[in-house]
Amino acid sequence: MEIYVDEKGEVAGVRWLGLRAGAVRFYGCNYRCPFCPAQRWSYSGSFGGVEFCMDEEGRVEVESTALAERMLAFLREHPEAECLLLTGGEPLPDRQRSEEVVDTILELDRLAEDEVLVVCRTNGHYLGRKGVPECFSRLRELEKLRVVFEIPVVGTTEEEFALLSGIESKYFNCQLASYWQLSPVAGGRVEVMASFGTGHSSGGVHLVHPETRESMFRREHWSRDFEDVYHDTCTKLGLPRMPAYCLSDKDPDAVYRCMALGCVGCRQECEGVRRALEKYGGEMRVESRDEYLEDYREFSELFEPAESCRVEI
Repeated sequence: MEIYVDEKGEVAGVRWLGLRAGAVRFYGCNYRCPFCPAQRWSYSGSFGGVEFCMDEEGRVEVESTALAERMLAFLREHPEAECLLLTGGEPLPDRQRSEEVVDTILELDRLAEDEVLVVCRTNGHYLGRKGVPECFSRLRELEKLRVVFEIPVVGTTEEEFALLSGIESKYFNCQLASYWQLSPVAGGRVEVMASFGTGHSSGGVHLVHPETRESMFRREHWSRDFEDVYHDTCTKLGLPRMPAYCLSDKDPDAVYRCMALGCVGCRQECEGVRRALEKYGGEMRVESRDEYLEDYREFSELFEPAESCRVEI
């Protein structure tokens, strides 16, 4: 795990709040998203940092008091960090880690002298499959912390999810189920929201089905379960559109990984594709279609780039 200050609008910034985050990075993730900018955390099985210790079975445990003290020390040393972001990798991959994170949040609340905003960004896979552990109800005891659980939903259908997450389509609804299962925890100093995990870039890189070459995320194809979460979170946040973490044209690594899967088309001349091919070479052909422009207009009416949103928490 690492803690560092992230500039506003960068990879781990809480963009929909317009805040700079002290990002608490957990290693390891069960997803294999090609667009993920946090590759070295997501795909690593190693851990580091004084707050971790090994149990008899070799499992890494979080010592909540040590981690909470380190977080508070970090905020004192970096006043430019306006909140804490628990992210990854994946901070809630199983029951034990989820309980450890809740214990750390409660300990942070006990030790903090002033109000602290903590955003826990989770893919929701474990919580949606196994349910929310009982310990989450203890978050109603918070006195100084405000906590937001954010689920960045990947895809609007099972097929899109499988292509963009790298895991089986049958797990698509786990992320959506976690939103509803966390909702009873909300209230008081705890909020739950959904965002959209990735979307078409504003610069012309367009995400498409690798076989049909049709645009992803078209409204007519949304699953009913995704639509329910979309409308509920927009209503709850008072927003006309769902916040979306759109693919960045400035990240040639992410663009190239999506290209390698055949998931990239172009709406116009694509700076992102040019940068990716300059960095990696190759002769990949990226198709351009006029219909992508119309599909992007529809996407823009339904999703708001996270850096343009301002959510009141």
